[in-house]
Amino acid sequence: MKTTRIVITAVLAIVPSLAPAQTSDCLPGPRLAVSRQGPNQLQLDVTGDPGINYAIERSGDLGQWTPVATNRSSSGLVSFTHPISSAEQQQFFRALRVNSADGLGGTFIFDGKTFVGWEGDTVGTFHIADCAIAGGSLVQPLAENMYLCTTRRYTNFILRLEFKLVGTSGLVNSGVQFRSERIAGTQDVSGYQADLGDGYWGDLYDQSRRNSTLAAANQTAVTAVLSTNDWNGYVIQAEGARLRFWINGYQTIDYTEPDDTIPRQGIIGLQVHSGGTFEASFRRISVEVLP
Repeated sequence: MKTTRIVITAVLAIVPSLAPAQTSDCLPGPRLAVSRQGPNQLQLDVTGDPGINYAIERSGDLGQWTPVATNRSSSGLVSFTHPISSAEQQQFFRALRVNSADGLGGTFIFDGKTFVGWEGDTVGTFHIADCAIAGGSLVQPLAENMYLCTTRRYTNFILRLEFKLVGTSGLVNSGVQFRSERIAGTQDVSGYQADLGDGYWGDLYDQSRRNSTLAAANQTAVTAVLSTNDWNGYVIQAEGARLRFWINGYQTIDYTEPDDTIPRQGIIGLQVHSGGTFEASFRRISVEVLP
């Protein structure tokens, strides 16, 4: 009886179709495992970041790879089933991140090494350190709010990132803009902001438009789950008029925009506020595009 040997490789493959951001060692690769193996088929489980598109490829000799399946999952776990061919003595499988054919699902929008896909002051205000975008200064307060923004526009999505806010004096405040616009002739941005900073964690603010807090989070509850001066997770979900935020798994706001004239698409931006000596850092930034 001939037995087929199944070999799993969890190494993120670098192939021509991958964008630079998808091959960066600053970003985590998918983890691949055999969940169940029967006489005629096996189940392959891929664990990775939530919302990211993953693919399985198969090879008989580690030379030529053939796509098996592509899938996505908001939980970060996707499963594939594949028939086992008894005609081959061995089969190799690997998992990798891919862009979906339908344009939906997730991808990392910061590769951890370059500002490809972003625009702003990358000389004096923003720089890259330890696979993260860092903005602001621990020495000199900014004279005005500054923003690093995506060159791409988004409508419905789930934005996931990690942030760290470290300050020494003054107003230590940052935020994540979305469905926003650059204001011509200025460094400013107008639109929704997912707020960051003492007294404002997880709030929804309307920056340079209505200039008001549209939805306030329970600061006591948010502070209880926050890791001070360390990395924290932020999830921002925008679907139609409904906007929701989570910090470290705690839902801070659930807001429905009552004004139908407010745009439901725009750029994403990272803000560093004027008036304080601090540094805001952001990493593992991904966007899962929704229908």
